[in-house]
Amino acid sequence: MSGQQRRGDVPGRRRVATLVACAAAVAVAAGAATSVVTAAAFRDSAVLNLGDDGLGSEHVFGLVLVDDEGTVRTAPAEAPLRAPVAGADLLVPGVTLEVPLTVANNHPVLRADLVARVTGDVVPGTADLTPYLRYLVLDADGRAAQGRDLDDPGTWVAVGEASPGVGVLAGRGSAPLAPGEPWVAGVDGSAADVTVLVHLVDAPGTEALNGGRVRLTVEITGESVG
Repeated sequence: MSGQQRRGDVPGRRRVATLVACAAAVAVAAGAATSVVTAAAFRDSAVLNLGDDGLGSEHVFGLVLVDDEGTVRTAPAEAPLRAPVAGADLLVPGVTLEVPLTVANNHPVLRADLVARVTGDVVPGTADLTPYLRYLVLDADGRAAQGRDLDDPGTWVAVGEASPGVGVLAGRGSAPLAPGEPWVAGVDGSAADVTVLVHLVDAPGTEALNGGRVRLTVEITGESVG
């Protein structure tokens, strides 16, 4: 994780001077006295303390979701939020479902480079739909990530694969919000309304999937960018 680089006032300089004293030695060889004197060396060091309170951000880098009631939610992988999907029981070959969500960067300064991934778990005892599921992530302006063709689900991302290029969120520009707090928007570009489209392709073999069900998980990952 890269941090913000800045120049600040040097908190202080401590000067250390070391003096190596002259030394004289007498060596005797072949009955003659010879005087050997070592050279004097002067050394100096400058010591600089970096940062008054240490280096690194005091705030934890993280993303939050904003629910339909305008409340801040954290959703780690071990405790994902549950979101109902309109028309979930109408998913048949050729149908596309929409899952809207709002994701925000909760760090005051660091930017967040977003990557999406949709994974699926087959409901036990039902047919496996996942090989025929494709998904696409749209930004707030309806643009598809990685320039994929919105009108051609065959070009969309297979469930289980990652979809980079979702967007980069700015730092929120103010103190982080705690889970459960009312959502207060940060600076422009620090949050995004994202839509995930899920499509069941109409292809040979799907006729055998009648009654198939799958639990889908949408994961949005952010990588810090200084």
